[in-house]
Order: sequence, then structure tokens, then C-alpha cells
Amino acid sequence: MEKLAYKVSNLQKAFDAFQNAVEWRQLRFESASTIEQDTCTASVIKHFELCYEMLWKTLKVYLLERFGTETSGSKTVFRACLEQKIITELELAQLMRLVDLRNMTTHVYDENFANEVCAEIIEHVPAIESLISNIQKGS
Repeated sequence: MEKLAYKVSNLQKAFDAFQNAVEWRQLRFESASTIEQDTCTASVIKHFELCYEMLWKTLKVYLLERFGTETSGSKTVFRACLEQKIITELELAQLMRLVDLRNMTTHVYDENFANEVCAEIIEHVPAIESLISNIQKGS
């Protein structure tokens, strides 16, 4: 359980940093300079990537420690969460979309595309927050 507690704590820190980047973007993006906008978008995307990686890896440990379920890969982890009733089918669909978004962020070369991906990532913040809350309650 010590490993899980450590991972959950680090996941919460990563999510907090992600939320801070999202909040800055939502509050100041329109009035920011082009350089600040680009930096902010990159920050949201990078914090999302870190949070996403920590999320599924924390869930992998959670599933193993709480249910004895061994998994590999984010999609397998998310499906196992549905099987264990940690998430709903709607949340699974959102998490599967996050997998796609995570894969897309490795190919963000264009400012418009980066802004589109960033905007969609922000739409999924509540789903990520809900899942983290469920992990914290169960750990």
C-alpha cells in the first residue's frame, strides 16, 4: 500500500499542476501575447501528458493492490477499472478519448492543431478529477 500511497500523492501533485495550467489558460489566454499563448498551450499539453501517464500507472498499481488484477497499457487499465466498477461506461469512453489525445500530443507541430487538442483536453478535466477522487477514496 505504501507504493500506492506514494503514486496517488504524486498523481495529485501532477493533477494540481495541470489544473493550474488550465486555469491560467482559461483566465488569461485571450489577453496574452502570442508568445504567452503558445507557452500556455504547451504548458497545458505537457502537464496533461504527465498527469495522464501518472494516472494510468497509478491505476495499474491500484488494480493490482486492491483487486489482484494485473494489467499492461493504459487501455487495458481503463477497461479493468470499468470491470471493477471504479468508473462508468461514460467515463471509460472519456478515458479512451484521452488515450487518443495523448497519442496526438506527440505529433503537435502546428499552433492551430495544438490549440484544438488543448481545448479538448480541458473538456476532460472533470473526468480526470473524478477518477483521482475515486482512487483516493479507495486507497
